[in-house]
Amino acid sequence: MKIFKKWKLSNKLAFTYGFVFLITFATINFVIFRTIFVFGEKEANAQMSEVKEMVKNEINNMVELNKGEMENRKRTYQIAENILKKGFDTYIRIYNDDKIIVNSLDKNIPKFDYKKDIEKSKLEKIGDKVYSVYNLKLDFKGKEMYIQFIMDITRQYGFIKLLRKNMIIGELIGLLISILVGKYLSKSLLKPIKEITKNAKYITINDLSKRVYLSNKHDEIYELGKVLNEMISRLEESFKNQNKFISDASHELRTPLSVMQGYLEIIDGWGKNEKEVLDESIIALKEEVTNMKNLVEKLLFLAKGESGNIKLNKEKVMLNKLVEKVIRDTEIMVPDYKIINNINDEIEVEIDSNLIQQCMRGIIDNSIKYSQVDKKIEINSINKEGIAKISIKDNGIGMEKEELDKVFDRFYRIDESRTKDTGGTGLGLSIVKTIMDLHNGDIKIDSQMGNGTEITMIFKLDVNRDGGD
Repeated sequence: MKIFKKWKLSNKLAFTYGFVFLITFATINFVIFRTIFVFGEKEANAQMSEVKEMVKNEINNMVELNKGEMENRKRTYQIAENILKKGFDTYIRIYNDDKIIVNSLDKNIPKFDYKKDIEKSKLEKIGDKVYSVYNLKLDFKGKEMYIQFIMDITRQYGFIKLLRKNMIIGELIGLLISILVGKYLSKSLLKPIKEITKNAKYITINDLSKRVYLSNKHDEIYELGKVLNEMISRLEESFKNQNKFISDASHELRTPLSVMQGYLEIIDGWGKNEKEVLDESIIALKEEVTNMKNLVEKLLFLAKGESGNIKLNKEKVMLNKLVEKVIRDTEIMVPDYKIINNINDEIEVEIDSNLIQQCMRGIIDNSIKYSQVDKKIEINSINKEGIAKISIKDNGIGMEKEELDKVFDRFYRIDESRTKDTGGTGLGLSIVKTIMDLHNGDIKIDSQMGNGTEITMIFKLDVNRDGGD
């Protein structure tokens, strides 16, 4: 078994094909051989039984008629002749007082012990001849009489022997052919796998652009290659995003660190002796530390979201009440903005209310940054056909259509030149998307340049729960 384990898969398959063929063919041959043998044996036994019954009946008739010895001897000879005339290949010898009184056998057929194996068939091989011998013991006028039936089965035995030999040769030839065919088929079947293995060796963490070989046959191996290519594509995209994330995070952290370094150099140089400069530097340093803290917290949140380490504290809440609370908080924080709430359906949802509030505030904060002229924000909650929606619409500057798919990417800003004016890190909407993904929800955005932006949060409700339209 240890040697078998070290074999190549193609050799294992070829050997398995051969072994299965050998077992199958040997079983079929055994059944055929056994059927022929049993049939021949049954035919021979039937013939022997018929001859035996004929002889027994004639012997019994002689006893009943109580004829003279000469007449009986003639009768027994007549029995032997009748057997041969009927076409039976059975010869008989009748023994009385250890003498042969009837012998219908060819002189070349040897003698066999007639007192052994009474009423049992046995095979006797003499030279190249094979005989079936059956001994019978009868009581004739108070004396023992032995009748020996002998059948020459050399031809039948030779046929069976030849059949067995040919079957064995056929099995060996079939085994060889099945191994060769199995070897060919296994190589043909494993060729795509070898190509996949060959291509996979060139795919490294430094080069994920290559893909594995896909055969023209749409079979299981094709599906395997397709799945591997899809996995490699996801890995490539993941590594690209990771590298971009590290690059963007480094860039975002470099700015506050540079500012902090500048103020520290001022303090270390001449600013520590001037109270006004020192106070200004300390205030600026505190602001940059706060900015860095917020940035790091957002980065950690996104990292936890990707790794699935954010634990949701879900509870059943009325979504319309949550919307009302966020509206009140917004009106307090930005009193110069007009918050409009046209529709606020009663909706019960199972969510993490703190995260959903964070999600809504992130969208509102984004609306405030980009709608400095028309300070109006419309917030609605709608329950329709088993789906709850919270839409937040502003009348801000809007964005181009090609930018809609990018706004949820980390560190993405529509216009880098406006970053200093609007602030932010470009992570707000990424966090919104992560929160919605954690709730198995969806988020859609609709915007046009100069006509504002509408962002819709979508929750799937329990279809069995009653709700308004």
